[in-house]
Amino acid sequence: MLVGFFLLFIGTVLQGAAQNVGMMIASRFILGFGTAFLAQPSPILVTELAYPTQRGKITGFYNTFYYFGVVLAAWSAYGTFSTPKSRKRTAIASILGLFAQWSGNAVISYYFTLVLNTIGITDVSSQALINGLLQIFNWFAAVVAGALMVDRIGRRKLFLISTGGMLCSYIVWTILSSVLAADAAKSRSISSSVETPEIVDIAIIGAGPCALAVAARMRETTPSALFTDAEHQRYHWIKRHKHRVKVVPTKGRATNKILIEDKSEKPCGQTCKVPKYIMAAYDSSGSDWMAKWTCLFRAYDIKTLRTYAYAEGREKEMVKLKGVVGKEISKHHMKKKMKRTPFVNAHTGKSIDERDMQDYYTPSTSLFNDYCKNCVDRYSLNNLVTQTDVHSIEYHEQGIYERPDKCFTIKTSTGTKLARTVVLAIGPGMPAPLPFTSNEAEGACHTSQLLKQECLAPHVKIKVDSKHTTNVIVVGGGLTSAQIVDLCIKKGVSKVWHIMRDNFKIKYFDFTLDWIAKYKNINQAAFWSADTDEERYEMILSARNGGSITPAYKAVLESHQTKGNVLRYTKTQIVGTSWDSTSKLWTIKTEPPIPDLPPIDYIYYATGAKADIKAMPLLKSLLQSHPIETVGGLPCLTYDMQWSKDVPLFVAGRFAGLQLGPVAANLEGARAGAERISWRLQEILEDIDRDGDCNELVDEMDKLRERAERSWTHLNMFDTVSVGGD
Repeated sequence: MLVGFFLLFIGTVLQGAAQNVGMMIASRFILGFGTAFLAQPSPILVTELAYPTQRGKITGFYNTFYYFGVVLAAWSAYGTFSTPKSRKRTAIASILGLFAQWSGNAVISYYFTLVLNTIGITDVSSQALINGLLQIFNWFAAVVAGALMVDRIGRRKLFLISTGGMLCSYIVWTILSSVLAADAAKSRSISSSVETPEIVDIAIIGAGPCALAVAARMRETTPSALFTDAEHQRYHWIKRHKHRVKVVPTKGRATNKILIEDKSEKPCGQTCKVPKYIMAAYDSSGSDWMAKWTCLFRAYDIKTLRTYAYAEGREKEMVKLKGVVGKEISKHHMKKKMKRTPFVNAHTGKSIDERDMQDYYTPSTSLFNDYCKNCVDRYSLNNLVTQTDVHSIEYHEQGIYERPDKCFTIKTSTGTKLARTVVLAIGPGMPAPLPFTSNEAEGACHTSQLLKQECLAPHVKIKVDSKHTTNVIVVGGGLTSAQIVDLCIKKGVSKVWHIMRDNFKIKYFDFTLDWIAKYKNINQAAFWSADTDEERYEMILSARNGGSITPAYKAVLESHQTKGNVLRYTKTQIVGTSWDSTSKLWTIKTEPPIPDLPPIDYIYYATGAKADIKAMPLLKSLLQSHPIETVGGLPCLTYDMQWSKDVPLFVAGRFAGLQLGPVAANLEGARAGAERISWRLQEILEDIDRDGDCNELVDEMDKLRERAERSWTHLNMFDTVSVGGD
C-alpha cells in the first residue's frame, strides 16, 4: 500500500504540472498503476483493522469515499461553463454520453442471448460463435475506423459520420424488427388456425384390402370373430324369424338363449349420426379405397382374383376352381370301389374327409370391386381417403402442438397430420435397389412400376406398330409373371422368354389349402404354438414356397407356347447384362446358357419385393425412437399386432406375418388382422367419449365381448347370442 500511495502522489504531481501530452500520459499511467496497488489491499486492511462491532460501517464507508473525491472534482469545475464555448462543449459531452447509453450497447451486451433467440438462433454453440466473431469485428472496427482514422479525417467529421451511420443502422434495425414482429404474429395466427391439424383417433396408412377391413371392422356392431360360419347362419335365421316364431319358456341354460334386442338392423355406419371414432386414411395411389388394386387390375388385365370368394346373386361371375378338393376320392367312393373289387385296391387318390367337400370360387375383378364399394357404402367410409405421400411417422409421448396427450405426427406431401393411433396397412412396395441401374431404366422395369407407365416401352411399341420382331424377357415364377407374359403377347410382342430360377409350380392359392380350408385350425394352432418367431418364419416360407401360377394361367401360357410365342426356362438366372442405348437392345447372359438367345428389347422383373420393415423410409424416425426386433424383415409384433405395448401403431398385411401366418398378405389375413387390431384399438380409445347415437351400440359390443369371454363354459355354442346371467 505504501508503494501505491507513493506512486499515487507522484502521478498526481505530474498530472497537475503537466505541460504537454507526454507528461499527461505518463502521469495517468503512474496513477493507474498506483491505484492497482491501493484498490486491492485497502478493503482487506480496513476489514482487519476495524473493531468487530464497527467493521461493517467502516468497510461500507470505505466505498463511499469515492464520492468524496468526485464531489471535490465536480465542484472544483463549478462555473467553468459560464463561457459559450464551455457550454457547447459540456452539452456535447453530455449528449455523447446519452447517445452511448441510449443506443443500447450495454443492454445488447448483457442480453445478447435473448436477441439471438428472438431472430431464431437458439443453438448455444452458434450463439457463442457469433459472440466471439462479434468481438473480433468490434475490435477491428475500433482500430481501423477509430484509431487509424481520427488523425486523417478529424475527430469532428469522424464523430458526425459515426453518428449518422448509427442513425441509419437503427432506422433499418427498427424497420426489420417491426417486420419480424408482424411476421411472427402472422405465423402464430396461421399456426393456430391452419397449420395445427385436427387430431384423429385412427389414421390408416394405405387404402387396400387390409386398410378397408380395419376401417369397416371399427364400424361393425356384430364382430365376426365371435361366431363360426354355422353360428352366423343360426344367428341370422333367428333375426329373420324372431317375429314369427313363438318362443317357448324353458328352464335351465335354455333360459339364457334369448337373442339380444336388435335396435339397429343396419350397421353403425348408416345409423350413427356421428361415428364413435374419427378415422382418416392416407394413400399415394388415389383418393378412393382400393385405388391401387383397381390400377393393377387394369394394368395387368386381370379378369379374376386368385382368392376364393362367394357373393349371392352374382354366381355367374364366379369361376369355379376345379380339382381343389374334388380330385381326391372320398371315403364313400373308396368303400364302393372296395366292394366291387374287394381284392384289388383301385384307389389311387388321396382320401379326404367328406365334410371338407366344399367348392371354391374366384370372383371377377368387377365383382370384387363392387363388393368393396358395398363395404364402403355400408359402413359410411366414403371421403375418408386422402391422396398423399407419407414421408415419416413419429410418436410423441409428451405431446406436440401444445397438446398434452400422446400422439403421432404423420408428415405427408400435403402437410402434417396428427393421430392418436396409427394402422400401417401397406405392402413392401418397390424393391430397393432395383435390379438395374438408372441408365438402363429405358430398357427394363419392375412390374410395380407399371402403375405409372404403359406396359410396352415407347421404343418397343414403335417396333410392334411397325410389325418388326420384338423379344422381351419376363423374370419371375409367380402369378404376376404369367400375367405379364400374357399381356405382352396380347399387346403384339413377337416372343417372350419366361425365365425363372426355380421350378414351374402350379397352385390355386399362394399357400396350401390346409391353411384356409374348413379345418385350418390345425395348422394355425401349430403356428401359434411355435416357441420362437424364427420357427414361425420358417413355417411361413414352407407354406408359401416361393412363387406359383394358377392352373388357369398355366393353360394360357401353354397355349402361347404351342403357338411359339412363349419360351419357358426353369432353373435359370440372368448372370450378365449389357444395355446399348443407341440400338436400345440388351445382350443377356444366363446360367445355364440359353441357346440362340437374340438381343432383347425389354426386360420385365416380376420378382416381387422382400418385406423388410427397417428398409421403409417412412418408419426411419420411429425405428430410431422406438426400435423393434425383426425376423426375416418382419417385425415382432404383440398378439394384437401392435408395435409395442407403449406405441399404439398397428401393422396389418404382409408385415404382420409373424402373428397371422402365411395368409397375412391375403384377404383371409386382412379379415383376421382387422379383428385383432379392432379390439385393441377400442381398448386404447375407450376413454375418448364422443356424443352421438353410437354410444348405445358400443355398449352392445362390450356385452358381446363379455359373453364371448365366458362362452367357453357353455355347452351350446349359440349361447354367445343370448342375454342374461348364468
